[in-house]
Amino acid sequence: MDVLSVREATRFAADHCRAGKGPIVMELQTYRYHGHSMSDPGVSYRTREEIQEVRSKSDPISLLRERMLSNNMASAEEFK
Repeated sequence: MDVLSVREATRFAADHCRAGKGPIVMELQTYRYHGHSMSDPGVSYRTREEIQEVRSKSDPISLLRERMLSNNMASAEEFK
């Protein structure tokens, strides 16, 4: 789940289609941290530990934040 990769793939697909080269199908995979509704807390078919593990390793917002910090694109103060 990489925000910048999605942006680049979307840009490529849009340019391709706008150039009249035909359609492109994009399949995006993500992870839903919460249930579908208030009546579905989302923990009956997966554990809270699984949810936390996925979030800690591949949350797109956290990954983008870390990339921006490590590349000096923003400071921790700017994220507050």
